[in-house]
Amino acid sequence: MNKKGFTLNELLVVLSVISILFSILLPVLDNIKAKSTAIVCMSNQSQLLKAWQMYAGDYNGKVVGGSAGIEYPFSEKYATIPLPECPGWVDLPQSETHIFFSASSLKHKINGIKAGKLFPYTDSEKLYHCPADKRYKNTPADGYYSAFGGVGGYRSYSVSAGVNGLNPEGDLGIVPVMLVSDIKRPSSKYVFVEEISGSAFNMTSWIIDPVERYWWSPLGKIVHGDSSTLGFADGHVELHKWQDANTLNMDWNNGIKWQSPPRGQDTDLRYMQKGYPYKHLLVTRGS
Repeated sequence: MNKKGFTLNELLVVLSVISILFSILLPVLDNIKAKSTAIVCMSNQSQLLKAWQMYAGDYNGKVVGGSAGIEYPFSEKYATIPLPECPGWVDLPQSETHIFFSASSLKHKINGIKAGKLFPYTDSEKLYHCPADKRYKNTPADGYYSAFGGVGGYRSYSVSAGVNGLNPEGDLGIVPVMLVSDIKRPSSKYVFVEEISGSAFNMTSWIIDPVERYWWSPLGKIVHGDSSTLGFADGHVELHKWQDANTLNMDWNNGIKWQSPPRGQDTDLRYMQKGYPYKHLLVTRGS
């Protein structure tokens, strides 16, 4: 029996159809992947919030320190002597003997998580990491930190500075919340923010100016398409969709700095200002 194979033209047509189908399916697959990692990310924050609430329950309503380790800038002396006892929910990257490492490995970063006050309530470093966050596989994106060596950040979440993440007497325009009862309308006030910074780790706490048109801590890379996860004081978590191109294109590679969005590009800034928790504004900022 005479068998006839595909002609070259027929093969080219088939390949063209496959290529078209692939180009159609690729964005769909990317969207499915982004949604699946967002589900894990939301679950992580939900469990971190439960741990945050349990800590407060054990300490007469006082919220855990919101800053990562000691206050920035970090003294060079802690590169040779152990860090002091961690006052915050997580600590700085460190060795098993609590020596601070600027050029930190993944192990150093996990050690910092385990040294934090919240870890006994979570017991898994994976809860602090979004699976879409791949920074730890490369050197830090920020040029200043890449010069030290080590790898980029692993912890994908930061605590809002207004939740015991600043000087209790007041700083950067606000007096922070120290007790759970200080948070008014907890369902609208976020505690945890997804922060994918270009530095070696998410430093201190996540800060925004509550009044002026400024971000202090950019959100960094948005890893769930056009959305990020936010964990609120009442225990619920949202996948918040950003509206402004300026937000989606935030660049952490130029370091930490005040960033003011262009006029007409401040919907996201206003949303985050509205949900920023603090006890009250400093007198010098008005009321």
